[in-house]
Amino acid sequence: FDARTLVQKLRAFESSSSNDPNPTAKFDDAIQQLMEEVITQSDHVESLLHELHSDDGWMLAKDKSGVTVHYRRDPNSPIHTVRAVTTFDNFSPKDFVRFCSLFVETECMHLWFPGGVMNGANVLSWHSKYSKVIQLHISLRLPMVSPRDA
Repeated sequence: FDARTLVQKLRAFESSSSNDPNPTAKFDDAIQQLMEEVITQSDHVESLLHELHSDDGWMLAKDKSGVTVHYRRDPNSPIHTVRAVTTFDNFSPKDFVRFCSLFVETECMHLWFPGGVMNGANVLSWHSKYSKVIQLHISLRLPMVSPRDA
């Protein structure tokens, strides 16, 4: 999706430069800037993929029905990080966008969270379009466990 955005930016710049007597230099500068943007974003994605495949500090929580869930507690912090890995068969780009929207639309997470145990969620910080910290409000409705923030 980001590649499409970059092409659209180039096309917009190209059409806006049609009356410029020397558009080549400006177009070359625009291309250089976009290439740097691509490199920066791809470095971030590479970092996230490394984190996803790293076993550093992750504890296996569950491996069932093709879904593997790990968690870890961040050092010197009350924050627990959870990651889940699975493979989707016959997954279209439209399905991917719908899936990602589940995590982007934090205010709607309680609507699809399994078991109806989530009371809500708050975004504590949003580091990038790929990484954010959220607080989940979970109530297990068990007499011996009080409601928790996760």
